[in-house]
Amino acid sequence: ACGHAEFDPNKLCRGCGADSLEWQVGSGRGTVYSYTEVTRPQTPAFTSPYVVVIVELDEGYHMVSNIIGCAPADVRIDMPVAVVFHEIEEGVVLPYFAPAHSGMNG
Repeated sequence: ACGHAEFDPNKLCRGCGADSLEWQVGSGRGTVYSYTEVTRPQTPAFTSPYVVVIVELDEGYHMVSNIIGCAPADVRIDMPVAVVFHEIEEGVVLPYFAPAHSGMNG
């Protein structure tokens, strides 16, 4: 009712309390809000180093994910990024983020 974008899914709008929420497709674009480089993975299944990011999406909410497509040293606060989806195992697809380049479709 108020136009507030919600993420993660919720029964009530955190902006106005309305219960008339609808699924909408996001732009998939945003900027790096915060990040950390992981050099010691939690399990051997992960290859390090990798960068965990908090992305502020254009719609106003935040997502935690990994950034791919650039060296860990190249990640910066306010860096433009776009979502890319990867199947990590059959039937399991996760959103990652990569540096956004002009002309990139996210």
